[in-house]
Amino acid sequence: MVYCPSIINRYIQRLKTLDKPSLTMSSTRERLVHCATQLFQQRGYHAIGLNEILSLAVCPKGSLYHHFPKGKSELATSCLQQISNHVTDYLRYLFTQKNVAKSCKACCANIAKWGEAQDWEQGSLMLAFTQEIGPGEAALEAELCQTYQTICSVISQQLIEDGVTSKKSTELAWLIVSSIEGALSLCRATKSKQSLLVVGANLEQQLSQYYSE
Repeated sequence: MVYCPSIINRYIQRLKTLDKPSLTMSSTRERLVHCATQLFQQRGYHAIGLNEILSLAVCPKGSLYHHFPKGKSELATSCLQQISNHVTDYLRYLFTQKNVAKSCKACCANIAKWGEAQDWEQGSLMLAFTQEIGPGEAALEAELCQTYQTICSVISQQLIEDGVTSKKSTELAWLIVSSIEGALSLCRATKSKQSLLVVGANLEQQLSQYYSE
C-alpha cells in the first residue's frame, strides 16, 4: 500500500506465500512484523504465542527480543504502525486518482480481492486488537487509538480539501472507517465479498452529494 497502482496485486501475491515467508526480506525485523501481522489478523492477539510467530518467521527467540525488547506487545505495536503507514499511503495514492466517494468504492473492492485471495482467513488487525486489548496493555491500546485517528485524519483532510466543512469531514471519516471495518468483519464471517461491495457502493452514493456540480 504505497504510492503505486499495483500495490494491492503485489500485496495479494505476498499473502499467497505467507506460509513460507521469504528469508530474503530486507531484515529479520521485517519478517517478524510481517508474520506477526498475518497471525494476529487470523486469530487475534491473545491466541498467538511468540513461538508461533518465531516459527513462521524462521527466527530465533533472541532476534525477537533484540528488535522488540518488550516482547509481544512491542511487536504488536509495530504491526499497527506498519498497517497505519500502509493504509494511509494507499489512501493518499487513491486520492490522487479519485475523489473520496469513488475511492471508498475502490478501496472496498480491493479489500474484497485481498480477502478472497486468502479465503478470508485474515481480517482487520485493528478490529482484532480492539476486541481483545484491555487496560493492562496501555501502550498497545494507545497505538491502536492513534492508528484509527491517523487513518481518519487522512480521510478527513482530503474531504476538507474537497470543500467539506471540518466538522462534517470528521464525521464522514469515522463513518467510512467504521463501515469498512464492519463490512470486512461480515465478509470474513460469511466468506463472501458481498458486504464490502454493498458498503462501497453505498458510501460512494452517500458521499457523491459533496461532489455534485
